[in-house]
This record gives sequence, C-alpha cells and structure tokens, in this order.
Amino acid sequence: MRTKLRWLDYRIVATTGIESSVVDITWKLLSKVQNILELMSFLLLSLGWKVLRSSLDVSEIRFAVAVSIISFYLGVFQVACTTPATCSGYQLSRYILHSLCFLVIIVAMNFNLQKLASAISDAPASLESGKLYRKLTAYYIFRWVFLGFIIAPTVELFLKVTVVPWDAQWLYIAIQELRTWAPRHARQDAARQRALSGPQPLSQHPSKLDGSGRSGWTASMSRLVHGATTVVFRTTQDLEKDEFLLMLRMVCPELWKGNVLPYDFVYLQCPRVMIVNFISHDLCLNCFTSVHNQIRDSRGHIGKVQQARYQGLAENLGAFYAKAGRRGLESATAPTVFQGWRQIPLRLAVQSFVPPEMLERLRVDVRRAKDSRQAAAAQRPSPPATGASQSRPGRQQSSAAQSAPIAVAAPTIPSPSPAAQWQARRPVVDGTQVGASATGDAPGMWTAGDERQQPPLRPGPPRWQFHLGEGPGLPQPCGYSQASASSHMAPVATQPGIPLSISGMVVTERNGVLFFDL
Repeated sequence: MRTKLRWLDYRIVATTGIESSVVDITWKLLSKVQNILELMSFLLLSLGWKVLRSSLDVSEIRFAVAVSIISFYLGVFQVACTTPATCSGYQLSRYILHSLCFLVIIVAMNFNLQKLASAISDAPASLESGKLYRKLTAYYIFRWVFLGFIIAPTVELFLKVTVVPWDAQWLYIAIQELRTWAPRHARQDAARQRALSGPQPLSQHPSKLDGSGRSGWTASMSRLVHGATTVVFRTTQDLEKDEFLLMLRMVCPELWKGNVLPYDFVYLQCPRVMIVNFISHDLCLNCFTSVHNQIRDSRGHIGKVQQARYQGLAENLGAFYAKAGRRGLESATAPTVFQGWRQIPLRLAVQSFVPPEMLERLRVDVRRAKDSRQAAAAQRPSPPATGASQSRPGRQQSSAAQSAPIAVAAPTIPSPSPAAQWQARRPVVDGTQVGASATGDAPGMWTAGDERQQPPLRPGPPRWQFHLGEGPGLPQPCGYSQASASSHMAPVATQPGIPLSISGMVVTERNGVLFFDL
C-alpha cells in the first residue's frame, strides 16, 4: 500500500508538476507506521511472545507501547515539519529511540538463546525436547535476520553517498523497496516450493564434504568418506535405543519426510554409543552434517559423531555375529535390522545379507584383534602387590584344605625352637582306625578333615579341665581330668595331643583348641 501511494505521488508530480500534499503525507505516515510495526515484531519475537510464552509482563507491554507511541509521535512531526533543521532533529531523536529498542532486542534474544540451550541440555529425549530444538534453530535464524535488518540502512546510505549519482536517486529508492519486499516474498515462495516439490535432494546439499582414508576405527569427525553409510554417535548421557532414535528424528527431521525409513541397522553398543547404518550415502551425509553443526554450536545431547569402521548393513551385521556368535543374536542388546518399516529377525538377516566369505573374513579380523589385545596386555607390567594381597608361604593351601568345612583360629604364640613336623596319630575306636580329625594347615590356621602333616606344637596358655560327665566305662582322658558333677573348667598340666574316644566321638586337643570328630 505504501509503495503504491508513493508511486502514485511520483506519477502526479511527473504529470502535473504539482505535488499532492494528501498523497505525499499519507505514504510518508504509512512508512513510519511500517517501521514501527517491523520494530515491534522484532521486539516481541526477541521477548519470546507466542514462542516461549503466551503472554508478556506488564513492564514489557508498557515498554513496547511507549516506544511505539513516541516513535509515531516523532514520525508525525517529522512528516509535518517545514524546515530541514527541524526535520533532522526529529529524525535523529527517532533513530536514538530505535537504537535503544535494538539494544533491548539483542539482550532479550541472547537471553532466550541461552535459556533454550540450557533447557535442551537438561531435558530428556522426548517430544518436548524436539520442540525446543526447533525453537532454538528458529532463534538462530532470527538473529541473522535481525542483523541484516540493522545493517541494511547503513549499506543503503553508503551506496547513496558513494555510488548512486544525484540524477539516479530512483535506484536508491528501488533498493529500499527491494529490501522490504524481497524477503517477505522469498519466504512465501520458499514455503510454496517446499509444499509442491517435497524435500530437497540431499545430494545437492551445500555442505557436502568428500574425504578419503580412515584412521583407526573411525574417520575424522568433520569429514565423511564418499559412499559411507554408517556413523557412530556418542551421547553425553545414557540413553535407550528408542530414546536415541527419537532424538535423532528431532535433530534430523528432513530424513523422515519421505515414506521410507532412513536407516536399516541400529546397534546400541553401550548406553552412550549408537551405531546407525543409513540406506544411502545422501541420507547419512545429511544426518552427519546436521549433527556436526549442532555439536559445533554446543547444542543437544550428542557429543560426537564419527564414521564407523564397518560400512554397510552386511559388514556391521557380520561383525556383530563374528564377535557375539549365535547366542548374541538372542541377547537383549543385539542390534535391530529393518527392511522398510518392518523389523526382521537377526538369524534371517544374517542368512540373507551376510555372505559366508565375508563372515569368515570378519571372524579372522576379530581373532586377530583379540590376539593383539592379549599380547598388549601381556607386555604391560603387572602392578606391585600390596600388603593386603601378598601371601605368606605358610598360608599356601591345597584344594582339599580350601574346601574343608571347618576352620578355627589357633593361638599365634611363636615357637621357641623349630621342630620336625609329624603325622597325626590315628586312634582305634571299637576296632576301627579313625583318621585324624584336625591337622594344622598353616601357622595360625587349623582345618578339620585334612590328614596332612602338622606343624610342631607350640606352647600356649595353661590346659583346662573339661567336665565330660560321670558314668561307668568312661576312660580317664589323657590331657584332661575327670571332674565332679558340676560343670566347670580348671587349669591342669598334662600332655596334650592324645585323642579321647567317647561313644564313637573323638575329641582331640591341639594347642588349646578342642576338635570333635563324630
């Protein structure tokens, strides 16, 4: 409307030679109103109105209304002024007011960008996180648009002063009109083209990168070998397979615009490492570029993206089968294979997609990698043993002693002089030879049920008298004395080591410890 009125005013002047005051004032006032509306749209978007929140604070509303009224007031006086000095004063005041508003827009926009980035880093993988990703991307685009909006008047003034001559002022006016008209129509045209032609071919992506060579298990993070279809994603937090796929769909929504699932192999190697094989190099490149740009901007939960060592569905599936075997195909952590939108069993996938010669080659690679790791581990020096892990020679136990059911701590009083070890005596009970019920396994440890040689007896505390009960046929034990009917214990000085047989039970005393063998 403003452009039409301005063109009409110029046509009237060119035809009649007389300037129409009504038309001239009208298009100038509409120009001031348009500037105010553009300024308010930038201000409201930077404050997050209808994007991050549904309403504004009272102070924000008052600030927007005050700027609009003052700017319109100054614009009206600028249009109605009659002297150049007065018009310049009103114009300068209006520029200062708009500059103050520009400063508020920059501060509010950066604050909302930081707020969105913090919310994304703390949010789990969900639909709400996807909305935050889209809003953050929109705010980054909005920042560049606002930068162009601020710089454009300076560029136009520079062209008017240095490039455009005085008799070609129409060129300056055409540039001004093009600046306000072209972006709006470009956005409408782009939306119309996307609706008619569908997604843009990924092979024409402007950020396509070609490289060659691989180093180790992965390629460079910022490059992707031509023809590669498999990439490795490393996240900053533990995620399930479904959560990661949902987050990947939010980061790269253009991959799902068609009616085809963009990947056919998904393997969650650990809670923070995901291997994905895409059905084409173009899809892989598009996702790789989008995720890499997000990582560069420090956004999202993906911390690293790299080219995988194995490329293609057959190699990845064969590598997993060569490492995990048949049992690995039944595990809960096994990869998922898709054919279209349908998930297929892993056994059928191995039989259908992995050739036998490829599987044999992958098995050889797995064995070589395992042998190299074992050789490297063997060459590393073992850490020195600590005091808790060092074992004394006397504590070495045989398999029979380690499986013994009873272990009793013995006194740790050192022997005054070394003596030869001796074999435990086998007492005879009711005409049957009975094995020794207790032997010394090591100094400080006694084990029942072992018939190995014992260390020499060591002096201990005084022997104690033990009440076994009274009755006919009970022999007097050697090393113990028959006591009265009352149960008590008293020190005696007898020769220890001779077992006592009582009704099929053998009682043996060694170094102050009683051992009962039924």
